Amino acid sequence: FALHAGIIDQATADAANKMYPACRDLIIAKKYEEAYDKCEKMSDFILNEAQKKLGRSINPYDIKLDCPVPGCFDISNLTSFLNRSDVHEDLGVGTHQWQMCSELVEKNLINDEVLSFKSALSMVLQEKKRVLIYSGKWDYVCNYFGGRAWTKLVEWEGKNQFNSASYKSWIVDGAIAGEVKAYSDLTLLEVDNAGHQVPMFVPKQALDILDRFIKNKPFAAS
Repeated sequence: FALHAGIIDQATADAANKMYPACRDLIIAKKYEEAYDKCEKMSDFILNEAQKKLGRSINPYDIKLDCPVPGCFDISNLTSFLNRSDVHEDLGVGTHQWQMCSELVEKNLINDEVLSFKSALSMVLQEKKRVLIYSGKWDYVCNYFGGRAWTKLVEWEGKNQFNSASYKSWIVDGAIAGEVKAYSDLTLLEVDNAGHQVPMFVPKQALDILDRFIKNKPFAAS
């Protein structure tokens, strides 16, 4: 993804690829905390080299943007709102202080970071439930190259048909908003001009996503 987006060169990509087997082998060995550390170092290496190449900070949630503050986005208004006593009371959360990223939560969920959830998706599809996977095309953290790769591996009765399906344009208000591939209950959507938090970057398109999914309307242009 980083190479395709032009934020790193081939030499950096080659160096990162050499780092990958150590990450993979630790996952296979179920040494998840060590795997997380090793995989994270590989990801950080790519971002650091990208920053050197471009001469600016890079927002991993949208590579077109800089990262001016911790977390890359100013969410002071949100933090203030969610930590008001009346909001705490309405939500029934006691007096716990809200924060965007909790190290305590991350530590307790760290094993999940490097695990595949393909089998969970297989179970959902086997129950004939509709599934939508979407990615903002400028998101490095959950990039659409990864989305394309892992959805191909999901075991379900429509696997071959989904994998052979072609990408089609997704149109919102007469303009191309992204690309979509779908078969039966599984839809993979790639959102143009958006990063990790799709509703923040392209709210009109995000509303269209919700509307189509809830009403079971096709995403592909006819």
